[in-house]
Amino acid sequence: MLYAGCSRCQQIVPLLCGGQFFPHMPMAAIQTPYGVGCPFCGITPPIFTCLHCFTTQHLYIQGAPMQMGALQVQGVQMAPVVQAPQGAGTGMVQGLMKDAAKSFAGEFGKSLASQLFGAFFGG
Repeated sequence: MLYAGCSRCQQIVPLLCGGQFFPHMPMAAIQTPYGVGCPFCGITPPIFTCLHCFTTQHLYIQGAPMQMGALQVQGVQMAPVVQAPQGAGTGMVQGLMKDAAKSFAGEFGKSLASQLFGAFFGG
């Protein structure tokens, strides 16, 4: 089961799909090589709206291809996504979220560093 963490209110919730083009009964989202998907809809846009604070965020899945340059727009918030067994304890999911947040910080830092290097040295 995939869980998403809100970067604003820190709520961790199961990631569900209720339909992209045609509404359907909520189904557990699945991880695909290209990000988050739905067994019925296929690959879904990497956007998450927290139902606790209603903040719209981009989903971050460790290892999925992502355009880091697009995230450098000021004000973009990220919602880390982790995979855990269904019924996993809160502590386990929170630990996975911390690991995903560290991974995102590392990837974002590498992307920012390479862009700054390219900007200053033309590489």
